[in-house]
This record gives sequence, C-alpha cells and structure tokens, in this order.
Amino acid sequence: MVVYEKRPGYFIIDYYLDGKRIREYGGRTKAEARYRLAKRLTEIREGKLNLEALNGRMPFTAFALEYLKMSNGYKRSCKREEVIIKHLNGFFGDKPLGKITAYDVENYRQERLNFVTQSSVNRETIVLRHMFNTAVKHGKMMQNPMRDIKQYKIQERKIRVITKEEEEKLLNASCNHLKPIIITALHTGMRLGELLNLKHENINMDEAVITVVDTKSTKIRTIPINNELKTILKYVIKVGNDRVFCDDDGRSIKSIKTAFKNAVRRSGIKHCRFHDTRATFASRLVEKGVNIVTVKELLGHADIRTTMRYAEPAPEYKRQAVEALSSQ
Repeated sequence: MVVYEKRPGYFIIDYYLDGKRIREYGGRTKAEARYRLAKRLTEIREGKLNLEALNGRMPFTAFALEYLKMSNGYKRSCKREEVIIKHLNGFFGDKPLGKITAYDVENYRQERLNFVTQSSVNRETIVLRHMFNTAVKHGKMMQNPMRDIKQYKIQERKIRVITKEEEEKLLNASCNHLKPIIITALHTGMRLGELLNLKHENINMDEAVITVVDTKSTKIRTIPINNELKTILKYVIKVGNDRVFCDDDGRSIKSIKTAFKNAVRRSGIKHCRFHDTRATFASRLVEKGVNIVTVKELLGHADIRTTMRYAEPAPEYKRQAVEALSSQ
C-alpha cells in the first residue's frame, strides 16, 4: 500500500483487493494520492469496493444515466449536457467503461466532425472527460482514457462591431417585437437569454436600473438605464405578461432566430450575429472613455481578459489615437 510518482504531476496508488494487486491513478499531488489511497482502504474495510467496479464493467449508457442524475439540479448546463450525452450514447452504447480507450474517443471526435464544428466537438469532449473523471472518482473505472487527449485549437473569431449606419439599417429592417430587443441589447450589453428572460420586476424605472438575475455566471448584476433606453422600455412595459419582451399578441418571446436572420437579410448587413450587440456595447463604452473595469462589470464577465476581446476600438479610433502623437 504505497503512493508513488509515475511522472511529474501524476501519482499512482498501489494496494491489494481480494488478493489482487491494484494500481490506479491517485491524483496530481502526493497529498491527493494519499487521500485517495486512504479512501480506498476504508472502502475495502467496509466492503464497499469490489474488482468488478474497478474493472469498469458498467456499460457506458448505464453510467451516463447515473451521471445525468448527479448533474441534474446543480449544473445550469444540464439540458445541453443531455443533448451531448445522447450523441455519446449513440456512439459508445453499452460498451463497458473499462474497455473504452483513447482510440475510441478519437474515433468519436472524428465522426462528430462530419456533422459539427471543432468548437462543438471540444464542448462535447469536455463533458465526456468530466464523465470519465466522475466515474474514476466513484470507483466505476480505473482511469480516465482521455488524460492525454488535447482539445482542438480554435482560431479566435474576430469581434464584430455594428456601426451606427448598420444599426439604423438593422432597426429599419426589424419587425415590431424585435426592435426593442436590439435597442436594449445595444444599450445594456445583455445576452440574448438574459433579455428574453427579463421580467417587469427586474426593471426599476424610478431608480433607472435593470437587475439581471438569470445570468450565465449566476451572479446578479445591475445595469443603469440611460434616457434613450428609458423611453423604449416605457413603451414595452405596457405589454401583457410578466416578461418584458412579448410578441404583438402579448405572448412571451421564446426565440428571435428567424426574426433576426430576416432583419439582417433585409438590411443588407454582412456577417452580423445578435451576439455582436455585446461587442458593440463594449466598444462604444471604451470609445467614450469608460474604463475597462466598469465595462467588465456591466457585461458580467468573471475574467477581464474576456472583456478585452469585446472592447476593441474601431479602426478609425485607433487611427485617431496614433495621429494624436503627431506634432501639432
């Protein structure tokens, strides 16, 4: 019963179970490996550990069901994971966990590339990696076969900023229920999901502030309402149910995918996504001299490096900045 380092940052625990010598991954530090070894020895004494579990005989689909039950309730992305795991089940089926190799995972990735982008495959393999780590943690398999599998390197997409001219064209081409959503996005930097889930109770017109509750990071943030947006919201708030943004019949808007696509097509603007409104919001703030920390808080970013990507000034402002160095 020992702990040893196989390679830097990779510790092995070595013990006996039912007369058979077991060597498995213990963790990235000696302390973590010692803790796992102590846990294994306790499980052996209490009769909770057996060779069948360690040999990874549980079918992938069976463990996937257990994993979803564990994830449900504490992960905001569980619905998305259900879709991903459906694809994983279709490929791995009832293959025992212990029989799944890195080669199998690579085959899965290559097959998925026939249908989705590398970014999507990366997201799917993140879920798969976490599933295997969870299986190892709970004694369902010996080791994670994805330890040495790297994510695809994705070229960073250039941030798109909507110009004032494009904004006017886009709004003119938008239907009645889409216009206030676009305007609110451009004046708050809110994500589409945050906008569609926005309720009347989240808007305080007296204090001129929006409280964003349903956020990606789960952290509540507040965004001031400027005068232009206040006028728009006063009109929108008169509409029906508890949601702020509704269609012409007073029903909550669930999606604007088709409406926005049609507006972009009619406007003649090229390569415009709704998410570009966040980049536009950030860029315009930076151009007005707002400090990057304030922009970060308004956007609700956890890492300021993410904000830096959104807050790139337009080319003409860069040119003006350099020209300012010219002798007067």
